[in-house]
Amino acid sequence: MKRSDGRLLKSPDSFFKMIPHLMPRRTDSQTETTLSIGLDKTERFLKEHKKSGSKYSAMGIMIAAFIRTVCEYPDLNRFIVNRKIYGRSDVSVSFVMLKGYENGQPQETCIKVFFERTDTLPQVQKKLDAAIEANKNSNTGNDADKIVETIMNLPLLSGPIIKLLKWLDMHNFMPASLIKDDPFHASLFIANLASINLPHAYHHLYEYGTISYFITMGKKVHEMNSEGVICSYLPIGVVNDERTAPGSTNARAFKQIARYMANPELLEQPPTEVREDVP
Repeated sequence: MKRSDGRLLKSPDSFFKMIPHLMPRRTDSQTETTLSIGLDKTERFLKEHKKSGSKYSAMGIMIAAFIRTVCEYPDLNRFIVNRKIYGRSDVSVSFVMLKGYENGQPQETCIKVFFERTDTLPQVQKKLDAAIEANKNSNTGNDADKIVETIMNLPLLSGPIIKLLKWLDMHNFMPASLIKDDPFHASLFIANLASINLPHAYHHLYEYGTISYFITMGKKVHEMNSEGVICSYLPIGVVNDERTAPGSTNARAFKQIARYMANPELLEQPPTEVREDVP
């Protein structure tokens, strides 16, 4: 049966298609990588654009870098369900947003934003800012919040409902309307830990949903380079499902993400090519 959020890939070689059977869970197959992004050019870029009225964020640049890399390495937009490899039909990014505090308790919401593969940095930042602005009001919830609240307000049924949703997802019966609003069905989950003054971390993947990549951005660090000059670096923790793409592909893709992060001006123009995944 077809899925609303992706298509079954038949072309990966037999050995690669066997891997999900050997490691049926994401927690069996997640790998950790650290990227260290030089910030000297990026910080100059941010300051110059802020002066001209175009305010970009490090998180916006990170998301734009991921989307641009997906254009070149479509393997990054795959996911595994029921031991089968799928190519995702959209590019979407989820993250948790702190809306404020109520009675000393943090009020958070989980946001999912859809992007086009051809989006430039200005377009990515505009969509990101719009999503954040729409979710700022602590008295209102987005569609995902409303679904969760409805389920959890049925204490005797919440457990069976969640089990049913997992079964529906595994067997490709999950309604498209639920997948669309569900932040755990996305290309990437990202967390900007620098915003709460924390270093980068390696966040686990979720068994529920289809997220194959989780990226955390830590607070910047200052290190001395080989020439004895103090430079700023952004440490990034990447956790990915190794079943979706060969290690060599991920290695090249991660280097490309780092390149775009360190040279964000490259993201102001649309991609010269958008590669499609294998049939």
